[in-house]
Amino acid sequence: MTEKLSLIESLATQIWQVTLLAVLVFMLTRLLGNRLPRLSHGLWLLVLIKALTPPLWASPTGLFSWSPLGVITENPAGLGVGTVEAQALTLPAGVLQQRLPFGETAIMLAAVVYATGVLGVFTVWLYQRGRLRRTILDSQTPASIRLEGRLAHIAEAHGLRSAPKLIVTNADLGPAIIGTWRPWLILPARLVETLGEEELDAILAHEILHLQRRDHWLSALQIATLCLWWFHPMVWLASRKIEEYSERCVDRDVVGKSGFGAAKYASGLIQVLEQRYRLLRLSGMTGVRSTSITSDRLKSILNTSGKPEGKLANKTFAGLMLLSAILVLPSQPQYHSKGECIPAVRCGSHDNRSDRKNDIAATPSLEDAG
Repeated sequence: MTEKLSLIESLATQIWQVTLLAVLVFMLTRLLGNRLPRLSHGLWLLVLIKALTPPLWASPTGLFSWSPLGVITENPAGLGVGTVEAQALTLPAGVLQQRLPFGETAIMLAAVVYATGVLGVFTVWLYQRGRLRRTILDSQTPASIRLEGRLAHIAEAHGLRSAPKLIVTNADLGPAIIGTWRPWLILPARLVETLGEEELDAILAHEILHLQRRDHWLSALQIATLCLWWFHPMVWLASRKIEEYSERCVDRDVVGKSGFGAAKYASGLIQVLEQRYRLLRLSGMTGVRSTSITSDRLKSILNTSGKPEGKLANKTFAGLMLLSAILVLPSQPQYHSKGECIPAVRCGSHDNRSDRKNDIAATPSLEDAG
């Protein structure tokens, strides 16, 4: 029972920390607006990483280790800092039972509800993915050799070893990347017929840049996180924001890194919007969603300078993300001992802890010695 209650306390700690971090990131990205989409994307990604990082270690640099809800003011086991058996803090079963006003039956019921939710979300994703693949394969039409050659050229120009498999479909799907290990690039046939060469090349570059950024791998991480945190609205919001800022980052790269004209690229996006191609949510896909093409996004594209980010900007971004991870990922509580802050500890076993407490109690104090 003690182990189950300790697990519940760890889960509660994880939930409030993820919630607080998501709220702070939401407020910060609102202040940033669309000026720094790469930083905003990285901060929301940090929320997902935090959700997948259990509170197993403490650090003097970790903000959550210093929080009022996580700081312990004494060493309950009476152990020294260098004790080998010390691992992590645990409380006696009686104390935990007093903290949690529900029994083992309620714990088991909550576990069943949680597992049902995880299985349900994963099942929905499998169903959507299977239906999507069937629709694509049933509506597939041969792509021209010229179009495949242009895709191969764009992929090579962006440093990819090989172009993804190109599938032109008669269904109203795409443009999009589907798949993680062997991705497909989906293009609707009507879009291929209506777009000019430069506009279509800009759309192809958009999808290739998603592959270059490894956004299709990130989609798999998002799916795993949503399955595990299906009950938490802020995690769903984080996933949506990652998709939104991913599109903003790619927009800048299409104009700045790939060198396509902002007007032609925006024109291609408008035609995607006019034809209202759809993409299924939670399907492990990255691509242009018509619902994500807003007037604000188009204005941002037209105002893009066209200059790629330099090495200093890349190093600054990497430094900020590393600093943010150091600050928010450690989450074990800390305790104070004689002015020092030390990670909270757990004795190797209950009996061993009791023996140590008895030894401490049996040690004569200075008053007794006097």
